[in-house]
Amino acid sequence: MSNDFSVFDLDKNKLDSEWLEQSALYYEHALKLADARADYDEAKAAREVVAAETDRKIRKSPEIYGLEKVTESGVANAILLQKEHKAAVQKEIDKRRAVGIVQAMVDALDHRKKALENLVVLDSRNYWSRPQTPKDDNTRDRLEAKERQSAFGGGRKRTS
Repeated sequence: MSNDFSVFDLDKNKLDSEWLEQSALYYEHALKLADARADYDEAKAAREVVAAETDRKIRKSPEIYGLEKVTESGVANAILLQKEHKAAVQKEIDKRRAVGIVQAMVDALDHRKKALENLVVLDSRNYWSRPQTPKDDNTRDRLEAKERQSAFGGGRKRTS
């Protein structure tokens, strides 16, 4: 499982490339999630088989497992103490964690999609543009005259 977070370093100047990459990334990690879920289901089933086999062994020879008489709670507790069962439980836990990690990446890719959407909106509104002076000289002259006028008393006549 890689911790490559470079997929989240979005280049606002290459939004088209980022968008083209998004669906492939999502698909790749959605497949990984499906595989991780299948692995988890297999580990869970294997743990259940170990529990069932151990249950049968305990009921057949309870004295080997330290039980004087066979009770449901006694058998259940004896199963939990068996090395094979503990290993199967740990494998199930590890597979569930792997599902969580891949699910987190898929969720993060959903957030990446939203970030891309917002960057496109900002770009369409010229968020990163620089202010420019008007190209029309006449307009520029009017703006400069207005600035001079406000700098020197606002153009109002005084009455004494």
